[in-house]
Amino acid sequence: MAMKSWKKLFGLVLTVAFLVTGVMGRSEDVADATVFSFAQVCDTQFGMNGFADDQARFERAVELINSSGVDFVVICGDLVNQPDDTSYQAFLKVQEKLKVPCYCVPGNHDNLQKMKDLLKCEVPYEVVHKGYAFLFLDSQLWWKKALPGASARQDSWLAEKLAKNSESATPVFIVQHVPIYKVKVDEADDTSNLPLGKRLELLKMFKEKGVVAVLSGHTHYLRMNDFAGIQLVCGESTSRNVDSRPFGFRIWRVKKTGPCAVDFVPLDGTGASN
Repeated sequence: MAMKSWKKLFGLVLTVAFLVTGVMGRSEDVADATVFSFAQVCDTQFGMNGFADDQARFERAVELINSSGVDFVVICGDLVNQPDDTSYQAFLKVQEKLKVPCYCVPGNHDNLQKMKDLLKCEVPYEVVHKGYAFLFLDSQLWWKKALPGASARQDSWLAEKLAKNSESATPVFIVQHVPIYKVKVDEADDTSNLPLGKRLELLKMFKEKGVVAVLSGHTHYLRMNDFAGIQLVCGESTSRNVDSRPFGFRIWRVKKTGPCAVDFVPLDGTGASN
């Protein structure tokens, strides 16, 4: 082949390599690319810290979420403080302003029947999104309001879903209200964690069955833990925080490899942070 032809061919190869690198980036960048993002809101709890103020803060969260580009929202319970029709209708009025799907779980201040009738929310349930499974649970069934029949049914449902997703290698997110633990796995039982026996049972099962994260609220203060690679995030609320954290919510960015990025978005608009 003539020297001129070789030069043309070599130049073409370099051009293609440059374009591929520019479009795709390094292989590790591609592997770590965000698959999707979602928002975690905790304890909107209309009526806890001034009904109108709580409602206004949730409205502000909705505005920020709508402009964030997330795929959906999860709300980790205690939607209202007094579970009556008026409170839930006010919550629903704001929730309906969201431009993306919103998935809720009950908290200890919520009423299961009213959530079912007014919000069309009945736990437990599963949502599958872009190859990830989200399991929405009633943590009160393992907490102070444990009911033998309902608790057993949820346990059976959870075990079945985890087994199925594990077999298909589908990563799982758990969404509930009460955190599994606050600081240490073996900490004493109190009103802000699950009983030690159930705690150990769940953690063992979650580790074995491909759970990547557990999202919760309830405590009104931030707790971020890691258990055997499982991210445990008990987020800030939009109603009242007892640790002086600003009002806000969390945005999760789910990546192809490695842990999720979990950034805090304050309602005052000062910018996202860890």
